[in-house]
Amino acid sequence: MNVNMKTVCVSSSSRFADKWEEVKLILQKNGIKVFLPSDVIYKNSAVKITDPKLKKKVMSEFFDIIDNSDLLYLIALNGYTGISSAVEAGYAYAKGKEIISSEEITDVGIKPLVSKILTPEQLVEDINSKSRKI
Repeated sequence: MNVNMKTVCVSSSSRFADKWEEVKLILQKNGIKVFLPSDVIYKNSAVKITDPKLKKKVMSEFFDIIDNSDLLYLIALNGYTGISSAVEAGYAYAKGKEIISSEEITDVGIKPLVSKILTPEQLVEDINSKSRKI
C-alpha cells in the first residue's frame, strides 16, 4: 500500500450524483483514494433520506469519512453546493481539512472556506505535485 496515497472526500448536492462516479474514476485512475456520498447514502437507504434519525446517522458517518480524508472536494456545478455540502464544508474547515471546489462557489458562507478552484484533472495534478515534494 502506498503510504503517501492521498484520500479525497467528494461532496456535492445530490442533484449532481451523476458526476460523483465521473470524478471518482478520474481520481482513482491516478492512484487517489476517493470517498463519495453514495458510499454512505446507499449503504443506509436507496431512496432519498427523509427520516431525521437516519439523516443524522448518515451525516455522522460522512463526518467520519471527512476525518479520514486529506481534503474535501466540492462538486459545485454553476457554483451550487446545497445544504448538506455546506454543512460538510463547515465541518471539514473546522477540522483543518483543505477544501477545493470544481467551480467558484456562489454561497457567500462557503466561498471563503475554499482554497482553490480546480477541475478533477487539475486536482490530480495538484495532489501529485504535492506528493513529489514529500
